[in-house]
Amino acid sequence: PGMPHFPWPKINSKANLFSSCAEMQDYVSARLSERRSADSRYQAYLQYERERASRRNGDGVLRISSPPPSVELASNDSAGNVTSNLQEVGVDEADFIRTNGELIFTVLEDRVEVTAVDTLASVGAISIADLVRVQLYANSENLVVVGRSQQRANSTLVRVYKLAGKAMPQKLSSKAVSGRILSSRMVGKHLFLVTRDDLNVSVGEGVPGSVPSGQPVAMNSSRLSIGIECTDTIQSAVPDYDWRVTTVYSMDVSVVDGDPKSLALMGGGDHLYVSQKAIYVVKQGVRWVEWYNPTEKERSEPPLIVSKIAYNGDSGELAFRGTGELSGRPIGQWAFREFADQETLAVATTTGDINAFNSAGTAENHLWLLKPNAANEKLEISASVNGFGKDEDIRAVRYVGNFAYIVTFKRTDPLFAFDLTDLAKPKLAGSLKVPGFSTYLHPMGTSRLVGLGYDAEDFGDAALTQGVQLSLFDTVKPENLQRLDVKIHGDRFSSSDAIHDHRAFFHDSVSGQFSFPLVERSSLSPVLFSGARFYNLKDDKLIEAGTATHKAWIPSECLGAFTQAQGWRSRFRSMDINRIYKINGMIYTLSRYGTKIHNANNLAEVTASVKFAGVENVCYMNSDDFDEFGDSSLPRRTD
Repeated sequence: PGMPHFPWPKINSKANLFSSCAEMQDYVSARLSERRSADSRYQAYLQYERERASRRNGDGVLRISSPPPSVELASNDSAGNVTSNLQEVGVDEADFIRTNGELIFTVLEDRVEVTAVDTLASVGAISIADLVRVQLYANSENLVVVGRSQQRANSTLVRVYKLAGKAMPQKLSSKAVSGRILSSRMVGKHLFLVTRDDLNVSVGEGVPGSVPSGQPVAMNSSRLSIGIECTDTIQSAVPDYDWRVTTVYSMDVSVVDGDPKSLALMGGGDHLYVSQKAIYVVKQGVRWVEWYNPTEKERSEPPLIVSKIAYNGDSGELAFRGTGELSGRPIGQWAFREFADQETLAVATTTGDINAFNSAGTAENHLWLLKPNAANEKLEISASVNGFGKDEDIRAVRYVGNFAYIVTFKRTDPLFAFDLTDLAKPKLAGSLKVPGFSTYLHPMGTSRLVGLGYDAEDFGDAALTQGVQLSLFDTVKPENLQRLDVKIHGDRFSSSDAIHDHRAFFHDSVSGQFSFPLVERSSLSPVLFSGARFYNLKDDKLIEAGTATHKAWIPSECLGAFTQAQGWRSRFRSMDINRIYKINGMIYTLSRYGTKIHNANNLAEVTASVKFAGVENVCYMNSDDFDEFGDSSLPRRTD
């Protein structure tokens, strides 16, 4: 017999909630039986090849190649304050430093430090010694602490504290849910927490091809072992062998008692995007039999499974709205945008491979538009623009009004502008090639766009990243994009938190001033500058408005580690300034060593400062940012 053909599965035309636990058991049993049958055929093929090799070679030594490895694939508030940089207005995102305008909360090693906004006096500390990967939300009424349990690695804890002026927060509730954090959002009083868990599936014993037990999934009455009702679980959109479960929890933080609402999807979630009306859970690739050798198309164009869950902002109710399939891999949450009709979803992806030292790469990029089909509860591709940025991959995406701006890169930075005014007929409006590339794009009004990323030096068929590059683009005529100004900070291995974390980028839309954390290096030499740089726009030029730094607070024994090189793909977090706020007309610079208040008209004038106690011998070199990046996405080039 020849090598058994076992093509990748196709997406279900309709993925529904399980009607009962029995239906879920039957579904999983069918998948396991299919898997065993395929493995049995494969084992028969291997045995046949062994016997044939033995007859041919006479020594009983197998001389066939091993099976191939598996391939898995916002700005100012009503008071003029700037304390967050959000993708969607009204959809809050967690961070490790937050403020509600009265108090500042900073996550340190084993505590949340609480300081008063006006005086920076210490109010106290909240212990988080039993948590890791802690993130915060803060509003006028509550502080919400989300973290993974140290004692139970597969458990996520949510603690809610009551806030009252400058008083120490008082704990109201603590709830535990199963799973590892993917990401979260908060809309009004509702926390939407998304976790990943492993379904407890017994594959059974016996010879290959035997039918597994009729109860392969561990249950506790009508619930899965992870605590989710069978009837709150959606069938996998793609019938593969991904036994992970992605659960969306909806919690009203104003309610002390009661269980959260939940809706689960069979299969892992690798990215998350949340609009003002829906949660999109995105799964990258499929998990298939290990011995299957995917075709070139399957390998280079991994399926991207997008599931839509609508939410009610008042009640927190969740409702499944369908699943769709695309090709390619996104860069993260900024690749997605739901438009004002609350139906159309735009997604930017890259397919194919880039060989950094071979111009014959297969990579190309796509902008897809999806709409739900009410008849089959499937998200269907309604329009697309395909094949732009040949032999390059996507580095940044920003949707501004009716336009999408996408940066691709291999040797130069093409900035593409797509007109989405007619969602049924999207079109490429214009493009611009400049050296280097941006990884974060931020609109300055309606006709200017700032790009933050890296300069790059041409290196034949590829490029080597250099200093941190700040670009100002004119987008008033998308068909004729222009770069008006550019600033380069440092040399190779310079870095900025904001390059991979939009929450670190500060923009005061009233004054027009913006800022970002920065660590400047000269080649591999010690740090030349660390802190934050501030800019204004004047006559279409980038005008530096000042700097701020916390370097004097960094322990001397940490400075050696601070000079370690960071590649462009590192999810870097500086030991110096990490966040910049504007509160009550003053500029706040915040790090894990302390906080400073600056005169907004003269940044060199520090009106108040506080260095946290107990951090004198701590080196904060944490680059494990809490974010929604998948663990199964195909890697990009590593130049």
